[in-house]
Amino acid sequence: MPDTNQNNELNFRIKHTNYIITNVERTVKFYSDAFGMRLLERVDADDLRLSLLFIGYGDIETTTTLELTYNWDAKPLDMGVGYKHICIGTNDVVKAFDRAINSGASVVLRPFTPSYADRKIAFVRDPDGYEIELMQDQ
Repeated sequence: MPDTNQNNELNFRIKHTNYIITNVERTVKFYSDAFGMRLLERVDADDLRLSLLFIGYGDIETTTTLELTYNWDAKPLDMGVGYKHICIGTNDVVKAFDRAINSGASVVLRPFTPSYADRKIAFVRDPDGYEIELMQDQ
């Protein structure tokens, strides 16, 4: 196994994860209402007929964000089998779960503590069908 403490001379970090959405207003409202994220930047690329929306909790250059792609000529989404979920940490999984459901999420797994962990988790689906894991902060 590689030494994870070695010097990161190139300052690597995860900047964002990206997925396709089908409705800009609905998606931004959902992530704002359910998880307190805000729209950090929007780029409309006329030549590519798409919009890129960066949402998250802080500065786009210093925090990890979600990059959401809206194709102007969108077709129905095919979720495929390779993508699993994003994970959002919280100090209260039960309240976060309830808030997500009240904001339009659907239930995947209600809050519980799995046998392999010492913290509560839950899973919901956003309006486009993407899974979101909610994980209790330690």
